[in-house]
Amino acid sequence: MMSVDNCVSNYGKNSENNIERMEVMRNLAKRINCINDKKHMISIVNIIMTMNPSIPITENDNGIFIKFNTLSQETFTKLENYIHKNLCHGKVHKY
Repeated sequence: MMSVDNCVSNYGKNSENNIERMEVMRNLAKRINCINDKKHMISIVNIIMTMNPSIPITENDNGIFIKFNTLSQETFTKLENYIHKNLCHGKVHKY
C-alpha cells in the first residue's frame, strides 16, 4: 500500500499550472492506491526511488508513504506511462 494523503494540500494554490499539477497528482495517487499487485507496486517504488533518490520515504506495517509533491515532473510522466502500459491494457479508467 502506498499513501499519498495530504500530499497536495497548500501546494501552488495561486497558479493555474500548479492547480493542474495538483489534479494530476491526486489522480495518479488514486490510481496507485488502487493497485493490489505487489510486482507493480515494487516497480512504482523503484521508479520513484531511481528518479528521486533523496526523497524521504516512510515505511511501516501499513505500507510505504511518499509525499507526491516532492516528486519531479519527469517522475509523474514516467509513472503515468508505466501505469498506462502495464495496467490499463488499452482501457480508459476514470478515478
